[in-house]
Amino acid sequence: DLVIEATFIPNNAPIDIYFQTDPPLFGGVMVDGVELVLPGTYTYTSASQIELSAIESGFEIFDNWEVNNNEILGDDDDAVISINACENDTIIAEFDVFLSEQLTFDVMPVGSGTITAEGSVVPVYPTTEDFAIDLNIDAEATPLNASWQFVEWQLNNHALNPDELSSIVDFDFLLEDTLTAVFEEVPTFSVVIDLSDADAGVITSSGNEYEAGDIIEIIEGGTLNLNVTANEWYEFDYWLTSGGILIDGNDTDALLDFLINGDGTITAVFNYTDHWDISIDVLPAGSGTVNLDGTELAAYPYIEEYIINDNIDLVATPINEWWYFSHWEAAGQIFSPDNLQTAVSASIQSGDAIVAVFIELENYEITVQVEPKNAGVVTFDLGYTTSTEWTGVIQGNVPSGFMALENPFYRFIGWQSSAHSPTPSNEDAQVEFNFNQTDTVVAVFEQVEFSFFIPNTFTPNQDGLNEVWLPVSTAADPEAYHCIIFNRLGEVVFESKDPNQGWDGSHLGRDYYVKDDVYNFIITTKSYHELGNTVKKGHITIVR
Repeated sequence: DLVIEATFIPNNAPIDIYFQTDPPLFGGVMVDGVELVLPGTYTYTSASQIELSAIESGFEIFDNWEVNNNEILGDDDDAVISINACENDTIIAEFDVFLSEQLTFDVMPVGSGTITAEGSVVPVYPTTEDFAIDLNIDAEATPLNASWQFVEWQLNNHALNPDELSSIVDFDFLLEDTLTAVFEEVPTFSVVIDLSDADAGVITSSGNEYEAGDIIEIIEGGTLNLNVTANEWYEFDYWLTSGGILIDGNDTDALLDFLINGDGTITAVFNYTDHWDISIDVLPAGSGTVNLDGTELAAYPYIEEYIINDNIDLVATPINEWWYFSHWEAAGQIFSPDNLQTAVSASIQSGDAIVAVFIELENYEITVQVEPKNAGVVTFDLGYTTSTEWTGVIQGNVPSGFMALENPFYRFIGWQSSAHSPTPSNEDAQVEFNFNQTDTVVAVFEQVEFSFFIPNTFTPNQDGLNEVWLPVSTAADPEAYHCIIFNRLGEVVFESKDPNQGWDGSHLGRDYYVKDDVYNFIITTKSYHELGNTVKKGHITIVR
């Protein structure tokens, strides 16, 4: 009889799994991302899936898994597998083990550079690590900065490929050894910065500004980039070098590279432009202004810098009508067309003071009055007029013309002045005054006396004599005039409000003429200088 006995473990029941590596102490195992302490037994829940990972330490290579009672999900030679954990079990990770030796990394001098081994930078020196025998090791030496350079490798028990003088090498590791990267400081040279004139400009490099005599330390074979900026009145010409310094480019370029192979001096050579201060002024102060190259100067003296043969345009303007321009003064300048013109050009030949000279015209405050006001008009000097009173300034010691013009119904009598006598006389309407002090000039007028003459007869017979009847008046207000003429029967034969319109004997201005007879008139008029009207009545006799 065959008896088969089956043992079942319920789901979620605890199960124990023992983990070990073969050979022991080589390699490691992680379960679900957690490294285990080996050898050791760990409890899991039945019917769960767990992930196993084999850990290689560098001196062994994973070979395969040995799992006795549970199903492997994957191949047993995969470093990472999963299993369905259903039963107690023993799981062994098997490794092939390699022999190892110690390799020490170091640099000389301390802090002069770094070593990169197998793709990783060695962090501190000296550092000792275990490497598998027969492993091909890559190494690279890197200087700390541009001030250091690689010299050689030092290695006692191995041969380097291609050689110990190459910064990048490899070798087959066989036994314990020390790999040392040897560095040395790169030689530096002193570069003296100079300018042909200490005030000529500024030299800069990498944002730093250098003056004449400054020294820059540059490594052997290094490149120094310099830029030069000229100050005012200087112009950069070219670079000049000495010693072990070579120019890399055109020596007239302001921005240039220099190759440093030894101590030396770099000099920026400049050309200086002679220039002078030119002062521009007016004399006397406040007597006028000067326009320089299209701009009116605001303050005097005005100082500007110019170089030889610079041309400037000048215009002199008196401050008002009582000043006039006389001439330009300068010690060494040439004016075109000449120094007597208000507008000139000057060619700068040296430092100088250019002065616009003005002369003041004598002038006096004069009051001009018309007496009585509005009786007439006075015109005088340069076109001034007044019918009442004017006060202003008139040039002195030169003839100033005055003219008195009568308004209607006024008569000019003469001139009055307390300090001056007109020419030819006070009674002349047109005169000249020559003022030498302040004064008041009065043009005196009088009213024309009112008169009104009415003829009592006329002869409109076309003989050319006494053909029109017209009253004659002086100082009569034309606005008040009204004339009516009527016959014996009281019929109006003529009427007018125009004092200049006479009666020619026609009937109301028609082609029909009245007969010889006596006619009556009524005339309304008034004096221009009075307020009330005057009515005049009488008769006219027509005799042909």
